[in-house]
Amino acid sequence: MLVDDKLIAHLEELSFLSLSADEKERMKADLGDVLSSMAGLAAFKPEALDGAEAAECTHPLDSFNVFREDEARPSYDRDLILKNGPNSNGEMLVAPKTVV
Repeated sequence: MLVDDKLIAHLEELSFLSLSADEKERMKADLGDVLSSMAGLAAFKPEALDGAEAAECTHPLDSFNVFREDEARPSYDRDLILKNGPNSNGEMLVAPKTVV
């Protein structure tokens, strides 16, 4: 794609920008570089890559389990906890209904 003054003026209008003459020249050069890079990507053939030596992975980051082992441990005394609440039914704290 040819990057010329007409294209830069059109992009300037679409983006509501006002560029100086130096900025327009720099924009032409930069946009030309970007578009030539994109043209190179369009011609890229993934089957040309040799992945024989690549390590197989399921995730790009090393992952490991950071959780502790699940083991039963003594908990707080239920009667002590229920005694601190305003209302209980003997097994759990009872709270007023908040959702209709």
